[in-house]
Amino acid sequence: MKPLYALRLVLDTLSAILFLVGLAYWWQDNLTHELAGCGLLLLLFAHASFNRHWYGSVAKGQYPPKRILNATIIALLLVSMAVLMVSSVLISKDVFAFLGVRFRPTARQAHVLAAYWAIPFIALHIGTRWTVVMNAIGRLSGFRGADRRTTMILRAASIVLLAFGLISTIEMGLGPKLLLQPNLDMWDFNDEAVGFFARYAAIIGMFGVIGHYGSGGLRIARSTKN
Repeated sequence: MKPLYALRLVLDTLSAILFLVGLAYWWQDNLTHELAGCGLLLLLFAHASFNRHWYGSVAKGQYPPKRILNATIIALLLVSMAVLMVSSVLISKDVFAFLGVRFRPTARQAHVLAAYWAIPFIALHIGTRWTVVMNAIGRLSGFRGADRRTTMILRAASIVLLAFGLISTIEMGLGPKLLLQPNLDMWDFNDEAVGFFARYAAIIGMFGVIGHYGSGGLRIARSTKN
């Protein structure tokens, strides 16, 4: 099973990288952006295939708060990815240009909006599944668990990530972008490309931490209630 775990981790990591690359539209030419998007969607199909058992279990069993949260996040993520995929075909200038579709103004807005909303949805999904990810890494590395000191270090790192993520959210104007409000901020990739990726990675990390501890809080609350 280890090769399968390794493959899934590699593909998911590549998905995250391609997603960040896709956000940096002005850092690349349009063809590169579209090819990165196509690669991302193929990897997402692979991710869904690896987790196809989840879709078969949606209508089964009870729905405690944590499961409701997970299902809601996945549903929202699927919607954003579907909008991203359809709109990418409609506004394509290179890969799907042969289709001759001309719905660009509205589709472009939908594409941008779906891309930015995918940021919190992807991050929250990672956060709620973080224990599963760490267990997979543990199986591959033979690591059996963190001691108290390591746990405290990781929690401190989470606080730092939350702070940097919040600052980055403000700096990158994510709030207005999620509401499709006019935003004139343009990142100067000639000056600092690394900073762009670092800030969006921090934003994803922030939402991931929120998802992880929020999901854990729901689990603890339910166990306490029972």
